[in-house]
Amino acid sequence: MCRAYERKIEDWGGVDIQLLGIGHDGHIGFNEPCDHFPVITHEVKLTEMTREANKRFFSSIDEVPTAAVTMGIGTVMAARKIVMVITGADKADILYKVFFGPVMPEVPGSILQFHSDVTLICDEAAAAKNAARRAAMQHLGIENPIENLTVSEYAIIPLQMSLEEMSLQTQYYEVKIRRF
Repeated sequence: MCRAYERKIEDWGGVDIQLLGIGHDGHIGFNEPCDHFPVITHEVKLTEMTREANKRFFSSIDEVPTAAVTMGIGTVMAARKIVMVITGADKADILYKVFFGPVMPEVPGSILQFHSDVTLICDEAAAAKNAARRAAMQHLGIENPIENLTVSEYAIIPLQMSLEEMSLQTQYYEVKIRRF
């Protein structure tokens, strides 16, 4: 089934836009932290943290699947554009690790630092620690913690607004991540 999925993506010309969230441990899709970056679509055993985070969609934890099929990191990274949505203060630390920490499979989302077109949309709570850290670094004369990484602005959008209100009242900022 996984190989057929990969073939279908290839037959259709690849993925134009990949929409992602992020797990508390930095997983994207269901690519859980491990010792390597899984390349193609595969079956994965879900961690208890992931099952716990997803139990809100089920009547009980017993109904939450223990395994899933997910696109591999290589498949995700082959998308022409990636849009990531992160909300909540509980995601602030992992947002920082993903976009400003070292790239490592123990934080799978960190691989996005190597993608040429990533847009991050986040609320103020998720971005708060990053803004404070950036301000402290700028105060100390440190422009960027990662060598050769350029970051423009965050897309901080009040997510409780309707799309119509958003387009009328909200400035939209992107985080563009590019390695040279």
